[in-house]
Amino acid sequence: MKRPLPKYFILISGVLLIIGMLLAIGFLGIQNGWFSSGKVVSANTSAPDIDPGSDKWNGSTSQASAKDSDATTITIPGYPSLYIPAGRTDVAVAFVNPEENPCYFQYDLVLQETGEVLYSSKLIPPGEAITRATLSRALQSGEYSAVLQISTSSLGTLEALNGANVLTMLEVK
Repeated sequence: MKRPLPKYFILISGVLLIIGMLLAIGFLGIQNGWFSSGKVVSANTSAPDIDPGSDKWNGSTSQASAKDSDATTITIPGYPSLYIPAGRTDVAVAFVNPEENPCYFQYDLVLQETGEVLYSSKLIPPGEAITRATLSRALQSGEYSAVLQISTSSLGTLEALNGANVLTMLEVK
């Protein structure tokens, strides 16, 4: 003759089954955002990678404005020429992000003929500039056509915005 299962065994099994189901639903809800507050959360929540050489800028540069896709004006500095000492990698520059900009700047200095990247910055906040740069290699005396590739990203989400390619002449002496 079979013994009937004790009532407490059935009760405990039912409670454990319900707790397991609630945990599974909670896990799935968290993974799928079912319990969010309705606020839009940025996919990129990491802190911006600010260039350690960036500091407040009080100088001036020639500037041009460009419209971003959301009709915000981004001011791009002009660089007709850059003067660099021959045989040196540590050079004085003025890679500026004008104060009125609603975005971070990131500069790449690229030789136009070869595409070689001589310098790449991290993010520069509005109103700041990099005044010292270390080139990937020293250049010999002469003139070199170069491009300053300026990438921009929003202050809040770090989403890429419009950038600019500024032609410049490296005058190495």
